[in-house]
Amino acid sequence: MQTRWLPAQSLEDGSLIAYNGHLRNRIYPAFGDRPVNTLYDREEVQAWENHLKRRYAYNTINNARNLLATILGDAYDAGLVDVNAASRRRLRGKVVERRALAVQDSGPSVWATPLQALLVAERCAVLTGRDDDFVMWTVCAWCGLRWGELMALQREHYRGDALVVEVQLDPQDKPSRLRPPKEGSYRNDHPKYFGAVDLPPFLAQMITRHMVNTRFVPCGCSCGGRDFLFLNPKGGHRLHRSYTEFPWEQAVSGMIPARRPRPGRSSGAPPRPVLVDMAAGWPGTPLRPAWPCASGPDWSPPRIRGMARYDQPVVDALAVPCLYCDAQPRSRCSSARRTRSIPHESRAADARAVGHVRDLELASWLPINGDLTPHKFRHSQRVWLDEIGTSNVLAHDRLGHSMPGIGGTYAHVSPSMRQQLRERLQALWEATLDQRLALWPTSPVAILNELLAARRRGIRADRLPIVSRSSPDRLPIVSRSTEHGKPAFVTTAVPDDLVDPSPASFSTSAAIGLRGREAGEP
Repeated sequence: MQTRWLPAQSLEDGSLIAYNGHLRNRIYPAFGDRPVNTLYDREEVQAWENHLKRRYAYNTINNARNLLATILGDAYDAGLVDVNAASRRRLRGKVVERRALAVQDSGPSVWATPLQALLVAERCAVLTGRDDDFVMWTVCAWCGLRWGELMALQREHYRGDALVVEVQLDPQDKPSRLRPPKEGSYRNDHPKYFGAVDLPPFLAQMITRHMVNTRFVPCGCSCGGRDFLFLNPKGGHRLHRSYTEFPWEQAVSGMIPARRPRPGRSSGAPPRPVLVDMAAGWPGTPLRPAWPCASGPDWSPPRIRGMARYDQPVVDALAVPCLYCDAQPRSRCSSARRTRSIPHESRAADARAVGHVRDLELASWLPINGDLTPHKFRHSQRVWLDEIGTSNVLAHDRLGHSMPGIGGTYAHVSPSMRQQLRERLQALWEATLDQRLALWPTSPVAILNELLAARRRGIRADRLPIVSRSSPDRLPIVSRSTEHGKPAFVTTAVPDDLVDPSPASFSTSAAIGLRGREAGEP
């Protein structure tokens, strides 16, 4: 069956890679050594599909069968086969049963609320230590961009009150290159395409601030672009797979993914909760390496070589200057090569001598939405547009989709509709900031902390309540440390609806947006 069909197709690079994968891994192993005119038995094709269900997800199986049906359909048109055995028959059976099967196969719908999107962006920035990640995911969620479109944003695409989408970054095969957006969904105000993505005032100000503080450097590849808004710390393009592993997966699920064993190099590691120190406030400072999951109510911290003793008091060496390398308080020490280093021993001794010793306030992150992916932010944007009453034609236009039917012929987007959308998105953002402010008044992410401070001043002027750290509406969290063999407890306050009060929770307890682990839970 291995024919000349695929080279004769005009396909995008992503589609070509996907088709090759289906042919090589699923179709050729079953039918590759047979003449195409022997594929006439529908039951045989159905048995092949049922066999795939043991290994692959629904979408993978559906796409593989659709590809086989397309190939056999072209073979039928060419007179090579008498019947398209892979084509799907008209639905039969009870409607109730068909609908139940469709719901089961499609899986749950996944999208994020505006607050969840903000929390994911904040966690990513906390994990990486860069404000860029907060800005990047805020732009992605509130503009409904695809991953490639987000990575391809350049300084010239920002027009003050709108973003232009004219290219997407294609990293499928190295080197990366810029190509037109998916299905030609240009958003550039050209009469033949869609309108530019309208920006509410907060997002325009955020992008402006990001551009002012960003030192634009060449990406180092031959993609053809310049002055990219979002690059990795080394100045290159972010890869979807590596960014999903860190920090995305940890931010949305509260878990560090399992590390696969590598022969001769690593034995691997099971999933671990994201362990944080709450001393500086929510969402906490990540601690690495993290402890393993609690294995029972009598669980105790690990006592193995290479594992930090977070249950012991720690010395805050950054509270004092370093006499060895002249580092100022709250600044890291530097080595002889002027690179960042751990605090020097003399600095730690000075800090210990003046009493800068404290217990860690340990907690683990709760999941925000474990099934959330970067592309689901695009789904979330459409949900938000519907919630704020955006017209259907404008929602389609913003996401780069053609409106089907007669509505696409007679419906048009007006300037007043765009202005109304900006105002409603701005109001939704301010409500989201209020929700975040009720969780905790500050943030370790500088740009978000500034936004919260400005919003806090506005709320106080309007005499609206602020849930403070000492509010009775918050539950204490308990962190355990040991001093002279006796447990010492440190408490902070968190909202009661985001804490795990179960007695079998993670032994160092949980905090707002933090998770306790049930005994034996992965």
